[in-house]
Amino acid sequence: MRSTVETERIDRDRNLDALEETRKKLEAQMKSSEVRSPIDGLLTNIQTIDGELVKEGNDLFTVASRKNYVRGEVNEEDVGEVKPGMKARLQLYPYRTRTFTAHVTSIQPAADPTTQRYTIVLEMENPPDNLMAGMTGEMNIITGTHENVLLVPTRALLVDQALIVKRAIVRPRTVKVGFRTLDFAEAITGVTEGDHVVLSDQDKLHPGEPVRQRMVSTPRAPREP
Repeated sequence: MRSTVETERIDRDRNLDALEETRKKLEAQMKSSEVRSPIDGLLTNIQTIDGELVKEGNDLFTVASRKNYVRGEVNEEDVGEVKPGMKARLQLYPYRTRTFTAHVTSIQPAADPTTQRYTIVLEMENPPDNLMAGMTGEMNIITGTHENVLLVPTRALLVDQALIVKRAIVRPRTVKVGFRTLDFAEAITGVTEGDHVVLSDQDKLHPGEPVRQRMVSTPRAPREP
């Protein structure tokens, strides 16, 4: 009789141990199946339903931040100059006539393996009322300021070379460039105020070649936000 009771107790303990092990495994699975967002926001573009089995790597949904964050890309040669807190100017394509201000909040430590560009995150300071996820545009990060400088349109430069037209003759110039934006570059040496620079078809022109000038408008020079 005692042997029978002890056997039943051993079997019961084994069953309890097995159930406890199963419980721990299920709890671990539940924890590993939780999806947590690193930011607060609203769920949009939901791609799944409650109880659905999903595979690793599947897009489940999009988290739209309640803050006005913007992601941008910076070239490898420029990312070393970018620091958190720096001011930036943004132009969104749906609002081409407006300029928005922002500041850098973070810089991703690794470059995109395909583009070799670094992703930075900015927070807009004066967003439009109907700012929507997925909008695109251009940005200028202000790494420093120089006042009363000579500016040339960036499209006039081929690396550090520019063509000017003097007395209807094409002449080459080597330009030392300082600060640069999307539209303008600071010309430290190489050109002087009043020089007429060639803005297009530079590859079709040769030094000493006579040309007929046609004046064109350029974007307005940047100002402090």
